[in-house]
Amino acid sequence: MARYQPVAHLSARALLFPLALVLFEFATYIAHDMIQPGMLMVTQAFAVGPEWVSTSLTAYLMGGVVLQWLLGPLSDKYGRRPVMLAGILFFIAACLLMTWVHNIEQFVALRFIQGISLCFIGAVGYAAVQEAFDEALAVRMMALMANVALLAPLAGP
Repeated sequence: MARYQPVAHLSARALLFPLALVLFEFATYIAHDMIQPGMLMVTQAFAVGPEWVSTSLTAYLMGGVVLQWLLGPLSDKYGRRPVMLAGILFFIAACLLMTWVHNIEQFVALRFIQGISLCFIGAVGYAAVQEAFDEALAVRMMALMANVALLAPLAGP
């Protein structure tokens, strides 16, 4: 197996991977932040009480922690790229399936599945950045990427 040297200087080509990861991270956060202001309309559409608003939030956050323990070892065994691409496809499928829900239980279940995509970012994406860039550049890169988590709620509503 070939060993690659971590990137020490940032070039346009080296910036593509972190940019793609930031876009995925932004999409996962915005998927949550865009639905929250409209959750009362969602509960009205499904003719359920407002207590389902907090249930939806809880399901999304629980999804965000449920697979952390598994994805790290999977990406160590099969590689970061295939596991990350599977996570992206998983998220896309969950978003597409959301358009066909018929009741609040299906909605909350898919919110949980959407939340699982957060696991891929933390367990696989940030580990890949640490491996791809030398230590100082990786720390700066992850600090910039973490700002997405702060900016997404501003763009959502």
